[in-house]
Amino acid sequence: MSPLKVKGELSVTRNEHNDVSIISRRRALGLGLGGAAAALLAACSAAGKATTPESALSAPEKSLLDAAKKEGQVVVYTSSEQSVVDALTKGFQDRYGVLLQVQRLNSAQLQQRYTAEAQANTFACDAVLSGDPTIADDFAAKGWVSKINGAPAAAQWPAKFLSDNYAIVSINPYTLGINTDLVKESAITDWSMLTDPKWQGKIVTVDLKQVGIVAFPAWDILRQAYGDDFLRKIGTQQLRLFDSGPSSVQQLAAGSGALYYPCSATTAASLSNQGAPVKTLLPGNAPISGAEVAVYMSAKGPHPNAAKLFANYCMITEGQQALNKVASSPVDAPGAPPLPAKYERPDYQRAKQTQKELISLLAM
Repeated sequence: MSPLKVKGELSVTRNEHNDVSIISRRRALGLGLGGAAAALLAACSAAGKATTPESALSAPEKSLLDAAKKEGQVVVYTSSEQSVVDALTKGFQDRYGVLLQVQRLNSAQLQQRYTAEAQANTFACDAVLSGDPTIADDFAAKGWVSKINGAPAAAQWPAKFLSDNYAIVSINPYTLGINTDLVKESAITDWSMLTDPKWQGKIVTVDLKQVGIVAFPAWDILRQAYGDDFLRKIGTQQLRLFDSGPSSVQQLAAGSGALYYPCSATTAASLSNQGAPVKTLLPGNAPISGAEVAVYMSAKGPHPNAAKLFANYCMITEGQQALNKVASSPVDAPGAPPLPAKYERPDYQRAKQTQKELISLLAM
């Protein structure tokens, strides 16, 4: 059966960084889902005095801070959730007293804006925090990204989460999102719920034909673990397709579906904290991958030392705790959720090579 591309069932509004407000027939205003945040999430006033004494900083950190203070601020582009941005901004400014200005964009918008600025040689962005590491590689090939070793903490970062150009600083595991009004399961051991006929027509997901490569590894890992027939069975479930992850999880919250894979734990948490009936499940005995968030620095940004300070902050314990209140820390930082035991890094190259196959198997 063909997947359903749902239109007209909900009123959907979207702002420039892809936040979605929805109104369903059953749950209009009760969930607190309406109202998009402003695009520019920066404080327009001074950051204020640092609350962390400089004596508590490492020597490399102190050296970077002295240089960053002369530059006055750091401008960061990100696709991260607002809750993450808020925690990161407060933590960075409290620690250093340097203004952090954050522009939230979805991955496609981020790539378009950064590319336009770079091609015009008018860099406004100092650093990027993005859930699509492949973009960093593309930018680096064009000479737009500086080496991540400019941030001192990179010297101790695990090699498997480090490239010449970026560091993976947060991992958002691919989860099974459920609407708790419609689903009573509280734990799963594997991903078999996705093939259970009782959920036919009740699974929401992202339309792979409308998104970038970063969405494909979630399905690639299921294919590697269970084979093509597993994906074909999912493809018979009359998947309800939406144009982005935020749209999908909002539809889950509104009751347009009972299950959502691959569900962002951070987006789901932001809704459940507002009272939405959304919960995420991770299997206890199955491979798990996730969206990996990379930090990288512009080669020609206007505030290069502040960019290094920001990238460095993302790799120290305090930054890891700010970034990973819901997502997992790649270094299991104290106070941050650890990586799932069966976590496997996404294979972007393989997923890119098999895009058409994955779309076909899932009948999208």
